[in-house]
Amino acid sequence: MTGPTGANVAPDREDDVVTENQSGWPSAAVAIAILALIGTVTVAAIIRYPLTEALQIWQAMAAIIGLVTGAFVTFFFTRGAVETAQMQARTAMQMAAEQERRADAAHQALMRITAGGAPG
Repeated sequence: MTGPTGANVAPDREDDVVTENQSGWPSAAVAIAILALIGTVTVAAIIRYPLTEALQIWQAMAAIIGLVTGAFVTFFFTRGAVETAQMQARTAMQMAAEQERRADAAHQALMRITAGGAPG
């Protein structure tokens, strides 16, 4: 999107919120599905097998559950920081582009002044 001066400007905050909500639900759905799968396996093991065998199944799944839990925490609690860093990077790129445009305009103005000849 460009502003009145032709420079790139950031989209409105409402657009950012809509994008964030749209990209958040698929990951939440996958997380819920994985948790439901783990819960289903656990309940099925408790119902079908004696307690000691069900505990052995749970013990075998402990490493996988630990990895899944760690992945959830990492993904959901660092997502905001990553989005903030990306927004800051976009802002910095836009500011750099604007400064480059201004420097180019100043250089062209200087070249026109020097090409016109020195007074006197």
